[in-house]
Amino acid sequence: MQTVRWIWERVAMSTRLSGVLLTGLMALTALMAQPVYWEGNGHYYEFVLSSSISWPNARSQAEQRTYQCRRGYLATITSQAEQDFVWNLFLANHPCGGTATRQFYLGGYEDPAGSGNWYWVTGEPMAFTYWQPGEPNNRGSETVIALGLYCSGRWNNVPPSGAWGARGYIVEYGEASTNGDVDQNGCVDDADLLAMLFAFGQSGSGLPEDVNCDGTVDDADLLIVLFNFGSGC
Repeated sequence: MQTVRWIWERVAMSTRLSGVLLTGLMALTALMAQPVYWEGNGHYYEFVLSSSISWPNARSQAEQRTYQCRRGYLATITSQAEQDFVWNLFLANHPCGGTATRQFYLGGYEDPAGSGNWYWVTGEPMAFTYWQPGEPNNRGSETVIALGLYCSGRWNNVPPSGAWGARGYIVEYGEASTNGDVDQNGCVDDADLLAMLFAFGQSGSGLPEDVNCDGTVDDADLLIVLFNFGSGC
């Protein structure tokens, strides 16, 4: 009987520990899925899994994402410190090296193709670069930047189609904005007001009409649009 009781006690303990470990792993996974803050510029960064997505679609999807009243865009890396932060974040969540399907798009592109002129989607100057030796190559066809092929963290230029097997893209969330420009076209106008009225009363996260990011499209959001009406137009 003592032996049977000992076995049951160990089974019960193992079950409890497994539950604790599972809960911990679930919490850690949820934490890792959240955008991560970098004090270097006050921005947040997020890795989005989207297998074989094209660069234009990744750019569009990134710009539709919001976090804490911040609009997203494909990440731009403008210093060694920012490069180190993004790469360490990459290593904390993803394997690196050896295959194209481990690469995530950045917000860099060549225009026109084959010219050697590289730009960031935000218009920031590309004064800092971190190419792998020998890159960028295949000019004319590999016209966007990806991170993850080389375990050095250095950049690779890739085709924008995603047919080579993109892993996803990296979103950067910049400065918070509560100016009432719902559609982010630079002008607070009738379109923003109509969008606000049609969405009035809705609740949830990530609603573009929730311009003060409190989770509900309400009077406070409407007042922000009205007070800023005409700005930037």
